[in-house]
Amino acid sequence: MLTTLEMARAEFGFYSAHIALYNGEVEPLHGHTFQVTLRVSGEPDSSGMVAEFSKIKPAMRDAIAPLRRRTLVPGHAPGLQVTPEQESLSISCGRKRYLLPAEDVTVLPLANTTLEALAGYLLDRVLPQLHTTGLVAAELQISELPGTAATARANLG
Repeated sequence: MLTTLEMARAEFGFYSAHIALYNGEVEPLHGHTFQVTLRVSGEPDSSGMVAEFSKIKPAMRDAIAPLRRRTLVPGHAPGLQVTPEQESLSISCGRKRYLLPAEDVTVLPLANTTLEALAGYLLDRVLPQLHTTGLVAAELQISELPGTAATARANLG
């Protein structure tokens, strides 16, 4: 019998600003308080456990750490240019241009910083640790408001 274990801990929450694109235009710079939930599925072992939290929590912390208290920028967005300028990053698209301290920005290997893209990105970062645990599936959900979330799913078995 498959059992699903859910980890939705306060330590997996973070707040960030993000530069997102809609119809090829940069939305106004804004931020969210994101909450991340990981669900893993597998057959319980002889002790009745699907997975040990102690093996999964560090992977979640490591995946989220570079996003916490940063401005998230899509590094592969068509029409968006990110250019280093001394200790800053110049971010431009169309008629908008931002100049931000480089240390406050995380450029992600994504075409956008939507919830859907962030869910897939975070799950990809956690997956290597999950493949070694005998799990058969994983879901990572990220929400920006109650009732507004995206979920990425991967089969592991």
